[in-house]
Amino acid sequence: MRRFVAVFAVALSLSCGDQVIVREVENQCGNGAVEGDEVCDDGNAINGDACTNSCNLAACGDQVTRTDLSPGEDNFEECDDGNLDDADGCLNNCVVARCGDGIVRMDRSEAEDGFERCDDQNQNNEDDCLNNCLIARCGDGVIRTDIAE
Repeated sequence: MRRFVAVFAVALSLSCGDQVIVREVENQCGNGAVEGDEVCDDGNAINGDACTNSCNLAACGDQVTRTDLSPGEDNFEECDDGNLDDADGCLNNCVVARCGDGIVRMDRSEAEDGFERCDDQNQNNEDDCLNNCLIARCGDGVIRTDIAE
């Protein structure tokens, strides 16, 4: 029996030969190689280009304002606050909010620049919303033409 155990042990050790050990290595975003669940990996530390530092393609709403594009180019972003609130300083299409865009800003008080009481997105200064996004009122120096007498 001892002989059998000894022969079995020798045979077993000879049959194993070289062993290959496979270890899973964590993705290394930023090394220039797309690995695992990375969508892109440009190998640089510039967060505002087409591939973010989290190895995802840059997109409006990701809280990263693209700096590699110029106004007029596809996917250009003036801002990117990453939220779905269109009534703040950055619209959902990554354009800076301004008077005349048709969306009333709710993130400013009356004393702050950029405050809007209304925003009718037109250039008619003789209706109930003036071109400075304030409500027309008596004494504002504008004669309203939208009210029937």
